[in-house]
Parts: sequence; structure tokens; C-alpha cells
Amino acid sequence: MSDSRLQSAVEVYKFGGSSVRDAEAFKRSANLVSLNPQCRLVVVSATYNSTNRLEQVYKLQAEGNIAKARESLQALEDHHRAIEQDLGLTPSALWSQFQKQLTEFSASLGKEKVLDEIYSWGERASSEIFAKLLNQKTQAVLFDAREVILTSDDHQHGSPLRSDIKDAATRLLKPLLSSTVVVTQGFIGKTKEGATTTLGREGSDFSATLFAEAIEASSVTIWTDVAGVASFDPKLMPGFCWLDHLSFMEARILATGGAKVLFPRTLDPVEALKIPVWVRSSYESQARGTLISDLPTEKFAMALKELGDKAELSLVGSSNQVDKILSEFGELFFATQKKPWGVIIELPKSLSLETTQKIHAALLKTVSK
Repeated sequence: MSDSRLQSAVEVYKFGGSSVRDAEAFKRSANLVSLNPQCRLVVVSATYNSTNRLEQVYKLQAEGNIAKARESLQALEDHHRAIEQDLGLTPSALWSQFQKQLTEFSASLGKEKVLDEIYSWGERASSEIFAKLLNQKTQAVLFDAREVILTSDDHQHGSPLRSDIKDAATRLLKPLLSSTVVVTQGFIGKTKEGATTTLGREGSDFSATLFAEAIEASSVTIWTDVAGVASFDPKLMPGFCWLDHLSFMEARILATGGAKVLFPRTLDPVEALKIPVWVRSSYESQARGTLISDLPTEKFAMALKELGDKAELSLVGSSNQVDKILSEFGELFFATQKKPWGVIIELPKSLSLETTQKIHAALLKTVSK
């Protein structure tokens, strides 16, 4: 296959922690990959809640309670061993390395550097399980994301060195994609000196789009436990609607405005290349999901963020919808800023959720007519 044909064919799948939380979730996600021959690169998060548990391991280690830290790490290992057993996979050798490494950390290395290394264990363990499982269905290899995702030395929030990432992907990753599915890790990278870094909590989506930019993929699909991007947080708004599509700008506004389905920096690498991003549910793969591309939504969407004693509501949608909200609810707002894509509304924090629910209900009536 020529390089240009390969570029046009490659799809990137990213699976979040909820999509690899247990053996059944692993099987469900691996099946999605095996059913799509164009999916050649798989980016995997740590299993559900593993990063939080690894942070607890670090805290115990930092307090000098090595025995408790080892015990906590053992509990996490047991969880992964149970998944391996349920899937009929050979046990990983990683955990003995992790236990040994835990006792070798020194406070002189600095909190952020040690914590980044410990954080990396979750993705390294889950991606190994995924690669072994997928290899039972199709040819798959495990690839260390740190060989490509090169970052600044800002531990906990490394800034990707995107030209270096592209060079590394061209040399090390692209040659593999024509003959095998590559399974790698989200969230983690390394400095040019070789120290492990992370891209910030929830940064696995960002990893997926960085990889997509570097290999000029045809699309990215972020598989999660919800069926797309909702008009508002489904946990706070029972009457939400799923969005068929959003523009890159609209999705970025929602991400920075408080929506939790996307990491704020996720879209930066793919927008210039116009690589579309899907948000879909690994639990409801028959659902269409939400497509993020150049096409703006025909509905509306909102994100709420608390800022001290007030709250900020970002609303994307048509000018008619914005005008309707300003006319009906304007007296409740501290301030408004009209934008080409919608409006930013400042609310009293005490009224933010109640008012947002009323606004949402009014907009639902508008788009359902």
C-alpha cells in the first residue's frame, strides 16, 4: 500500500477508561476494532479509576509508608490479573517491574516527575491487555507511545512538541500501520531526555488527536460510555438531546466552558487538517454518535462552569436561539457577551443550575417545532 493510500485509510480509535473497565468492556472494545479494517491505530486509557488509585499509591510512597503503597499497588495488580484471567491471557510481567520501581523512587526526583512515572503504569498495563486480546482476532502489536509523543519537561502537563512527534511517527509508527494494528497508550509521553511525562488528567483524547495529526489519519473516534455529545450534561439535565454534529469551534467552546466529554486541547492537532472526530459509545455502538467537523450544529448545546461567586454558561447555536434566550431570561443574567457562534452568559452561582435548566427546556421547545 502506498503512503498516500495508507494515510487516507487509517482511522484512529481511542478507548477511555470506562471502555476498558473490566473483561467484558475489553472484549466489546476489541470487537469494535476487529470489525473495522481501517482502524489501524488504537489508543488506550488506563482501566476505570486506575489513575486515581495510582495517585494514592504515590501519596503513600511520599509519606514513607512503602508497605501500604506496595499493598495498594498489589490491589490494582489483582484487578488487572482478574481481567487477564477472565480473558484467558498470559499474566503480564509489568507489575513486578512496577513494584520494584516503587521502592527505588527518591524524593530528590521531585513530586511531579515521580508521579508522572507512576501515572504511566495504568496505561501501560491496560494497553498490554488490549494488544494481547486483539492479537487473538487480528495481527496487533504493542507500541510505546513515549517513542512518539515527545513533550516539554513540564511534568503533569507536558506540552507536545508536534514537529518532533510527526518526525518520530514517520520513522517509527507509520511503517507498522500497513501490516498490523498498533495498540498504544494515551495520556503519556516523554521528554527528549527520556523522562516520562503526562499531558494532563483526561489527556488521552489529546494523545489520540496528536497521533492522528502525525500520521494524517482519516478520522478519530473517541469511544466512551455515552452515545455522543449531549446538549447539556446528562447527569444534570434529564431532558437533554444528543447532537448529530458540532463544528470544531463549537466543540472547543463547550470543552473550555465546562463540558466533560472532551479534553479542552483535544481538537487543536486535527482542526487544521480537517480530520473529523467522532464521539461514540462503546456500549451502544449502534448509536450514531456525534461528528465534530466543519459543520455547525443545527440544534444547540450548553456548558456550565463555576467561577467563584458566579457561573458562566456557554451556549452555541443559531442567532435566533440566542436572541430568544436573551429576551426571555435576560433579567436573570449578570452580563452577556454575544459571539458569532452563540453567547456567554454570566449567572449568579446560586441560580446557575436552575436557570440553565429553564433555558435548556425553552431551547428544546424551539428545536422540536
